[in-house]
Amino acid sequence: MIAALIYSRMDSQRLPGKALRLLGQQKLVEWAINGAKNIDGIEPVMLTTDRDIDDPLVEIAQENGIKHFRGSTLNVAKRTFDCINYYNIDIFARLNGDSPFLNKKLLEKGVRILEESADYDFVTNLFPRHYPYGMSVEAMRGDLFKKFYSEIDTPEYQEHITSWFYNNSDRFRLYKMVDPEINDHDIRMVVDTPEDLEHLNILVQQYPEVDFHNTPVRELINLYKQTVTQKK
Repeated sequence: MIAALIYSRMDSQRLPGKALRLLGQQKLVEWAINGAKNIDGIEPVMLTTDRDIDDPLVEIAQENGIKHFRGSTLNVAKRTFDCINYYNIDIFARLNGDSPFLNKKLLEKGVRILEESADYDFVTNLFPRHYPYGMSVEAMRGDLFKKFYSEIDTPEYQEHITSWFYNNSDRFRLYKMVDPEINDHDIRMVVDTPEDLEHLNILVQQYPEVDFHNTPVRELINLYKQTVTQKK
């Protein structure tokens, strides 16, 4: 199975309940789900915790016809490890439920690199970061994660599950997705704060006709600069 794991929980410190807040006419987490859906051969999976507070996320996953998995709250690495084993996942992409503008072609490209070539274990466009926040692609072989899982043993690594791999990139085969035309890592197409949500709502309301999941990244960056950046 090839999976797009959508990480989400309800108790964000800076913006509690943000997963259910509206961006345009959709809940924030539904934007992430729709970005991962309908890509040939890739199965979206909602990955949340086993606490009652996160029951609404499971309900949303079911309403949208996608799989879900529940596990450890603070040890996200364990939650991931258990999910990989439960669904027998060969390749997974790590997606954040607060990143609404996931680019389908970018995600598919990252996954296909692993699917079509045995030369790489991990594909990323974050090493170094040059894409906007919220336009991340991280795709990894399940066997790679399982191989080094026992070494992901500090709270920081357990919460930010790919950090260990960036700090130990000499121990596996890394593919860096680089676009020389993009160097916009200061742009925030992610929702961490009320201000982030306000800014992205400006963008969505200004361009109701835009397909934010299929618009080329460079074009979306330009739209952001023309609307949000100018109004800050």
